[in-house]
Amino acid sequence: FDLKRMLPTLEKTQNEFPDTQIIIKQEYMSGAFEALKNKQVEIAISPGHNQLLESENIEATKLYQGSLIAVAAPKLLSRHPSLQSIDELRNEYQIVVQDSGEGTKGKEMGVQPGQRRWYVTDLNTKKTLLLSGMGWGNLPDNLIATELENGLLKPISIPGYQSKILVDYYAIKLKTKVLGPVASKLWKNLSTCEAVEGSA
Repeated sequence: FDLKRMLPTLEKTQNEFPDTQIIIKQEYMSGAFEALKNKQVEIAISPGHNQLLESENIEATKLYQGSLIAVAAPKLLSRHPSLQSIDELRNEYQIVVQDSGEGTKGKEMGVQPGQRRWYVTDLNTKKTLLLSGMGWGNLPDNLIATELENGLLKPISIPGYQSKILVDYYAIKLKTKVLGPVASKLWKNLSTCEAVEGSA
């Protein structure tokens, strides 16, 4: 998710509770949901998915909608001047971020059969590899806005292939967990983010 969207909320919390230490930890795929479920965190932010939204023990508040865009560098795309099918990229490397949780263990998410792939543990490494032309893959729109504008990365535009996926981001907490005063105020401030964003 785009941390910049949360900065006003974090700054407000910092000003209200100057002596409180907040730890911001980054997880991938199912990692944030799993950390919450295992009571390792008070509040998590995660893309909405069925397991999250249908869980009876989870309270969720929508923060904003972003997107994942399938991109590649011009260097890679120049090797496929008449790209018509995603199958044609099978011998290129798809750069995939590993799940920091166990939610997708043993499952291939968004990878076509027989696809060459490299796994990385964070989005910045993935972005660096994509910019170098060493592979292709999906990245959040907020991480690549400048690169798309400057032509350093280009959307993979193929008939019949969904190169842009809309993603709803949610703040989530356990219904059964009683939050302390700081976490409660942070949750309340997060709950107003969507309304403020929508009115801007």
